[in-house]
Amino acid sequence: MATPGIINGTKLNVYVDNGSLEVIGFATSCSLSITHETRNTTNQTSTGWNTRMPGNRDWEVSCDGYITMIGNASNKLNAHEMYDQYIDNRQIFTLRFGNEVNGDIRYEGFAYMTSMEMNGSNEESATYSMSFIAAGPLYQYVNGGI
Repeated sequence: MATPGIINGTKLNVYVDNGSLEVIGFATSCSLSITHETRNTTNQTSTGWNTRMPGNRDWEVSCDGYITMIGNASNKLNAHEMYDQYIDNRQIFTLRFGNEVNGDIRYEGFAYMTSMEMNGSNEESATYSMSFIAAGPLYQYVNGGI
């Protein structure tokens, strides 16, 4: 059954296909951004008003979290494991943004990792940030659907 009411942000995760779908672990936040450019079609007969038509669509996913040396739960990737995949020349990642609740919506597509940042401040928890950009369309599915 789909999640009733407003979804708690804690329930949203970024998953990577690593032979099976695994959560990028220890995340504190994640985001999905979808954009649609337009192309200008203004001409001499548009009476001074801009006119537009659809252009390219794009999407990006980012996540932030805590750095761990060893994953403490199965099916969770830590930042170091993501770096290993990147440095081993893994060009395209299969990403899922959403959760695993039956009936809830999830988004999936192929993406390139565009950035990874790790930070360690004095007497603070070490953190990471990762960003991915589309390598094709973004698909919407219903969990548990056909």
